[in-house]
Amino acid sequence: MKKWIVLFLVLIAAAISIFVYVSTGSEKPFYNDINLTQYQKEVDSKKPKFIYVYETSCPPCQEIKPELNEVIKKEKLKVQALNIEEKENYNTEFLDKYNLNKTPTILYYKDGKEKDRLEGYRSASQIEKFFDKNGDR
Repeated sequence: MKKWIVLFLVLIAAAISIFVYVSTGSEKPFYNDINLTQYQKEVDSKKPKFIYVYETSCPPCQEIKPELNEVIKKEKLKVQALNIEEKENYNTEFLDKYNLNKTPTILYYKDGKEKDRLEGYRSASQIEKFFDKNGDR
């Protein structure tokens, strides 16, 4: 009888682990990850673009991921993303230059200049309004 109870508890623990993994944004992102060099090239290209700046360990970044994915997929957007937590992307001069002191942040660039930004966690409808407002994609 004890074996059945232990087996049952192990199965429950496994099910909870799978649920937590799936519900914490493990889905494939619809944005394209870039590095610092690519970020600068994207800005310098002067074409209108959206860049999402995030950190993998940032709870609001994990919360916004499904919302952002939903909007990118629905609106068929092209969004670049920079994970500033990666060693190659962490540069304090760069962060200061672009005033990146909060994640998640979605930036809109046009003509090589930042025109708008959305900082912190936002719902899918708020994200969609931001993209619509800066609509020349």
